[in-house]
Amino acid sequence: MILSTPLHYNHGMAYNEHTYTLDGDSLETRISDCKTVREAWLNTEASLKFLDDGLWADRLGDRDNVEEAYKISTRSLKMATDAIKTKSKLP
Repeated sequence: MILSTPLHYNHGMAYNEHTYTLDGDSLETRISDCKTVREAWLNTEASLKFLDDGLWADRLGDRDNVEEAYKISTRSLKMATDAIKTKSKLP
């Protein structure tokens, strides 16, 4: 599993873990950030699928770690898409 952005903690609570960081305020930047987060999400989704594959399982870590990475990447993707939607609605 390859995550292209570091893990960030906002308030020290587990449900705030995410990989999304806004690098700018322009629509192009927010779309680029969203693509980066989506790539990480796709990687974790693939990791979940390959957990039971004998050739890949030993390289992915244990199930708990992969499932936690998937939750974090899903949360991050939601944050990134919400940033696009919210900003797009502003005048």
